[in-house]
Amino acid sequence: MTRRRRITILVGLAASAGAMAVAWAQAQDRPQPMPDLSCLRKMSLDLTHRGPTDEQIARLESGETTLEAFADEFLASPEFAAVSYDWMRREFPSTDKTMELDIEEPSRLMHYILMEDRDWREIMTATYTVDAAGMEVPITDRPAAGILTTPYYLGSVTGSLRRNWAGRFERQFAGIVLTPVTLEPGEMVDSSRDGLANNPKCAGCHSHPVHGIDSLALFAECYDGPDRVEGCTDPQATFLLETGAGLVDLGRIVAATNEFKSTSINFFFKRLFGRDLAREESGYYSDLAHAFNESEFRARALVKAIVTSPAYCSR
Repeated sequence: MTRRRRITILVGLAASAGAMAVAWAQAQDRPQPMPDLSCLRKMSLDLTHRGPTDEQIARLESGETTLEAFADEFLASPEFAAVSYDWMRREFPSTDKTMELDIEEPSRLMHYILMEDRDWREIMTATYTVDAAGMEVPITDRPAAGILTTPYYLGSVTGSLRRNWAGRFERQFAGIVLTPVTLEPGEMVDSSRDGLANNPKCAGCHSHPVHGIDSLALFAECYDGPDRVEGCTDPQATFLLETGAGLVDLGRIVAATNEFKSTSINFFFKRLFGRDLAREESGYYSDLAHAFNESEFRARALVKAIVTSPAYCSR
């Protein structure tokens, strides 16, 4: 064998070894499946805030009960009922405006829809509320649109022309986060709807044809804080290219959007992973969205899809 031939072989071997090393390093960076027992512990702690019992461990190890069956068991438990209620309460904090409002009402309604296995879109469209005893109570004396028409949701955030209310709504239920504009010291701005629509610095948020804050705020025009203005007629308003009048129409519009679906999926994902879904996880999102659709928007089915997914049982 010639010297040149030996050098060529050695260079080829070195290149192959380098490629194998890179592949090995990449494999170490990827999440690796965890043993079923570890996944059971994780699921039990997340859904019940308790570790699995010796009896549950024995059932898993004997093959008597699968991880999917344990997910159903945990989701039907009183412990999960308590854990998930805390998930809801985090969405509706107290403010200086809520001292005289029923701060728990939106959480009770969301939790009821989850635990009763109702269509999750009812958080935007329900014509009932849930009282302190956990009982469903029909609303017949005023327009009703799930949590949107609860006194807490209407009264906890105030501001000029309902703009702060609209900004919170966009973040929570459409996943749209607007960037505030920094004004020059002493700069005066006409803050009327027409004034901001004609201001190049402000028009992108306030009069955008898809998600304009001022148009969205018109859906709540007939409310003064938590109270509906007597004799007021809901004006026409537009959000996400759909037109309606009043909060009942807004709830119906938003509940039918992909934006609402994605924020709902992210809500439960974040409770279980401690972070938002990343852009790079679009395939995982698609799997969860499929499970959500197939269940006809049952949130418990969505939670089960999350905790039985390969991504959840990885480390």
